[in-house]
Amino acid sequence: MQILKFEIVDLGAAPVDTVYPGDTFREDLNASILGTGPCAKDAIKNALDQLALDGFGTKLLHEATIEAGWHGKAALESAANLYEGDDDEEETNEVIEYHVLIRFEDPTVEAEEVE
Repeated sequence: MQILKFEIVDLGAAPVDTVYPGDTFREDLNASILGTGPCAKDAIKNALDQLALDGFGTKLLHEATIEAGWHGKAALESAANLYEGDDDEEETNEVIEYHVLIRFEDPTVEAEEVE
């Protein structure tokens, strides 16, 4: 089943244990997947791979990521180099990864009825 409606949210570099909300203000986007990796290109690839493993067609998503530059040279910059932690924090040995959230319409999920 091909994903036709989606949005890609660039969450940037952050510690691996960072939690992001998967919800959106758009009612038609009822599912989400978080991709992570050492750089933006690997994070978007991780998200696309997860969707493909779940049985979703990702052709349009893949084309959109190419067009948006997710596979270019700039997307290879290490997340650790991009991360700007809090100035108050002392240097820690946290693992930093790049995070990308893809919100999409999953037609297999039934809409919740609002009373």
